[in-house]
Amino acid sequence: MAEEDENIQQALGAILAMAQAWHIFAAIIVVVVLVNILLFFRSKTRKPFLNPEAFQPLQLVEKTYITHNTVRLRFSLPAPDMRLGLPIGQHITFLAKGEDGKDIYRPYTPTSDDDLLGAVEFVIKVYPQGKMSQVIAKMQVNDYMQMKGPKGRFSYTPNMVPHLGAWGQTWCTLAAHRAHAMSQTTDLRADLSQMSTASGASQHLHQAHDSV
Repeated sequence: MAEEDENIQQALGAILAMAQAWHIFAAIIVVVVLVNILLFFRSKTRKPFLNPEAFQPLQLVEKTYITHNTVRLRFSLPAPDMRLGLPIGQHITFLAKGEDGKDIYRPYTPTSDDDLLGAVEFVIKVYPQGKMSQVIAKMQVNDYMQMKGPKGRFSYTPNMVPHLGAWGQTWCTLAAHRAHAMSQTTDLRADLSQMSTASGASQHLHQAHDSV
């Protein structure tokens, strides 16, 4: 009888231990889920980086030459869960000092999607005589570029097909900046298709006017 009681107690102890372990496991799962939910909503509610009223510095973290005169630049945002905050059709103004000490301003549009958190990427053609091009060519990882935006009078809305005669770089801007959105938004994909047909010889890469 005593032996049976002991076996029952051991069985109950094992069941209790398993129950406690499951409670701990369930608590860990709940904590992980809650943390992910909080991070998700924090990324949605955090104020975007761009400020249309002031230039702000961004640090260059990657620099890769795609061709002999085309470079991909990746800049880190101040927080890993921060968005850039650039609407479709808008651009960013770069500010840098030239060799003569004068300010150089040039507009560029990111190739990364605005849903990307913590970073922004640009693909830029480097012109031999371009003033900003020379600054970009000399930039090293950990250097900073001053940026301000959003800038631009064009704002994209679904089913909009602008007249490209007045919007010389609109097609390039939308194609580069929202390539990811094309695969998700039927209206945008249809508009880009029409714009591509209308533009004919439009270049596939958006570039700022930095050839002089």
